[in-house]
Amino acid sequence: SYFGTNMTPFYDLPSATEYIVDPNNTVYASYGKMIYTKDYSKLCFCPEAIDVLTFHPSVTTIGKQAFSYCQNSGSLTIPDTITTIEQQAFESSHFSGEIVIPDSVTSLGQNAFTSMQHDSNLTLKIGTGISTIPYRAFYGSYFTGSLMIPSNVETIEGYAFASTRFDTIVIPNTVSSVGGGNFSGSTFASASGLITLIYASDSALNNNDLKEGRIKSKETAKEFIEFFTTDE
Repeated sequence: SYFGTNMTPFYDLPSATEYIVDPNNTVYASYGKMIYTKDYSKLCFCPEAIDVLTFHPSVTTIGKQAFSYCQNSGSLTIPDTITTIEQQAFESSHFSGEIVIPDSVTSLGQNAFTSMQHDSNLTLKIGTGISTIPYRAFYGSYFTGSLMIPSNVETIEGYAFASTRFDTIVIPNTVSSVGGGNFSGSTFASASGLITLIYASDSALNNNDLKEGRIKSKETAKEFIEFFTTDE
């Protein structure tokens, strides 16, 4: 696909493999088949059918919906130059392997990884730069396995992990606020789902689905959900 000097946002181009911006465009530029701001500090759009991801070394921000519906199906390495991942940046994208949010990321937008899918296996590691996991950040995503939430996290906003597929989640005692609906609809609410939810702080349970007993069939899970309290 080719974009001249009058580039406008576009979506739903499942066969697009490359975006090219006219060098005379004063606002946008292309690199590695993707679209950036002119100074390459912000990645704006990725073709849905791109084969290989090559990030510009100057990029610091992954923009809103930059990878939405990207069907790469390969691995994704977020570079450690990234400090900001905007809302819906990876919504409904398709990758495999381990997704690592690097320590350099200090700002994560709402719905950043909502409904992220995979071919075979998709795991998640959250870096130490984030203090708030925002609203619906991983809602409906296909991440599996264990998730260790880092000790720098203080707030988990509503529905951040709703309808996910983790089998173990470890929440540190630094977390003092957990929004409502956070674990509703997750596959670990059934017998085939969560093995253990390790919760380090009783104080964070206020106004949370776990406190109010909304998790379906908690008694039939592989193991009872375990609360480990360090406050006492």
